[in-house]
Amino acid sequence: MKTSIKAQNLFRPTKPATKADLTDKHAREILQAEENQRIAKSARLRQERLRMEAAATASAQADKPRRAAQPKIRRAVSSM
Repeated sequence: MKTSIKAQNLFRPTKPATKADLTDKHAREILQAEENQRIAKSARLRQERLRMEAAATASAQADKPRRAAQPKIRRAVSSM
């Protein structure tokens, strides 16, 4: 009696997951999703802050014209 080799009988069946294993798996998935959301939010806020700082710097430079340097007047000091 020959048995054919199939994926079902080639490997031993895995141990069924216990309730604790399922809970652990789902908790880790939730924590990973929260971490990904936190990283995405931080990156978005960082980009927004950099954009606002660049706009503030550009507007400050445009609003404030530079004064031309005035020559200093040297006055003679009397020796009295």
